[in-house]
Amino acid sequence: MTDLALAIEKVKKLGINIDRNGRMLCPFHNDHNPSAYIYYNRYHEQVEFHCFGCGKSYSFEHFLELIDGESKKEDTKSYDFNFIADRLNKNFLAILSGAGEEKEKRLAQSGLKYLSERGFGLEEIETFKIGFCLREDLLSVKEFNNNSWCYDENRLAFLVFPIRNREGKVVSFQFEDFLNRGKLEVTKLNLTGRKRSLAYFGEYSPNKPYFITEAIYDALSLLKTRDIFTFGVVSLLGSPSEEQIKELIELAKTNDVILALDNDESGRKMEEKLLKELVLINPYIRAVRLPDGIKDLNELLLREGQLGIEDAILFTKKVTPFGNIRERVPQILEKFRMAKENAFPIPEQLSYLREFFKDGLLPGLYGVAGIPGVGKTTWLNILCDELAKIGYKSIYFLTEEPEYRLLLRTIKREGLKNFEELISQDWIENRITFELTPEYTAETLEGIISGIIEREGKAIFIMDSLHALQMNNSLDTREKTILKTELLAHISRDLLIPVFFTSFIPKSLYKEKPNIGAFKEAGEIEYLIDVGIVLWRDLEEKKDDKIPVSLHIVKNRFGKTGEARLVFETLACSIREPEKGETLR
Repeated sequence: MTDLALAIEKVKKLGINIDRNGRMLCPFHNDHNPSAYIYYNRYHEQVEFHCFGCGKSYSFEHFLELIDGESKKEDTKSYDFNFIADRLNKNFLAILSGAGEEKEKRLAQSGLKYLSERGFGLEEIETFKIGFCLREDLLSVKEFNNNSWCYDENRLAFLVFPIRNREGKVVSFQFEDFLNRGKLEVTKLNLTGRKRSLAYFGEYSPNKPYFITEAIYDALSLLKTRDIFTFGVVSLLGSPSEEQIKELIELAKTNDVILALDNDESGRKMEEKLLKELVLINPYIRAVRLPDGIKDLNELLLREGQLGIEDAILFTKKVTPFGNIRERVPQILEKFRMAKENAFPIPEQLSYLREFFKDGLLPGLYGVAGIPGVGKTTWLNILCDELAKIGYKSIYFLTEEPEYRLLLRTIKREGLKNFEELISQDWIENRITFELTPEYTAETLEGIISGIIEREGKAIFIMDSLHALQMNNSLDTREKTILKTELLAHISRDLLIPVFFTSFIPKSLYKEKPNIGAFKEAGEIEYLIDVGIVLWRDLEEKKDDKIPVSLHIVKNRFGKTGEARLVFETLACSIREPEKGETLR
């Protein structure tokens, strides 16, 4: 239902005759022919009242105040949330006991049946003050009736869960449209315009550990064991908001924290996000590890009963990168396993890299440095082409030259005649390229790359080059370089992908032997990269269409360092290993 439709519905409830287009008799003058309208002002982006007879214009809220008077502002009342929670709970219990009209009894029994299917019953209703209400009941409460879903006639009734803050005060509610679960996309509903607090279950204590769950039913599943274990539980009610993360940080300062999130990709990403925030406050955070095939704690309760929940509590795992080796070996091996699963294979055309990267191109930050004209862009373009041919995608971000020049390298190396022949190659759909424009800054990159990967699938990311990438701040060049490198490192860690960037080598180092110092004068970024690659050639050697170059791995967290001798064919835009017996001038 639109904002305008909601406004018209409110006017009708005031007893004013208004048609579906918002036309009505003006209540502010002696109007005989309808000359007033409730309408949506798209310029002001709000619903407004205007009368073409008397000329009065008001915002819709001011109109309601004028028409309804001070004692009856919207034909609704405002109540204390603690009172509402208590009343809805008592009404639920009374209806289940036989009071109320037949419609209420039938729908309340359906609510009880739904709860029982999730593993809960009258004990939880009484203990946690779970309420029940019909949709029309919400329209008489000011804090509730500004939610559009209150006017959706497909929703008949709700289970109501009071949301209590750390002090035990009811600060909001979560409404569950249990009748439409599996039918409508959204069935867990929260109050519009209110900050989403953490939902605390029970009295807060600084002397007990706290489990963090995504959903209320997961929290209630843990609390089935409250007579056996002593702990607290808070629920996020979905993905954590910024306000909730701040609350969790305060909780982690005083209490041990155990993450009990869903056993799926979304839950794992959420755990990783929360760990990054909380580990700075509390270095000893643990997590529940659910059995394979079980999505969350509530499903564990339904499948394995309370004993399954007890086991989950007893066998939590430490997930922060601290502690002795004995307790951390499983975590270390799991981290390495995930890295290997997300590694990209070394294409055959670049097989010389396998000596240095035996597990493939693992997620991490790869710096590629070289003097101008040594073939950095050509080499990275070859990597992307060859990965594309074996079914792996790449995202190539150019900051110094247009896309067509990059792809001309591919056309030449592949022996194609033009772009038409290039797009006829099946594998080219695995290449994704885009150029630097003002909206693409270092700060926005992660969101852009994340969005592309979500749509296209896993891909390596190439930033060519680091120094031309823009930033939205006034730092000096060196500070910007360090910060940009940090942001690229975050992309590799957060998205679990290999990230390559190109960097220049200062002229002062042109005659030195390739080493990690190639990255130092670019802003001391050698500490931030996982792999340092330097492409090198002898500047005094006569330039030809075939130039001897060398690739030096000067830093490698994933394997050994070393050197590979190569040939840069400038006309063919190819960098390859020398053929057996091949001599170069």
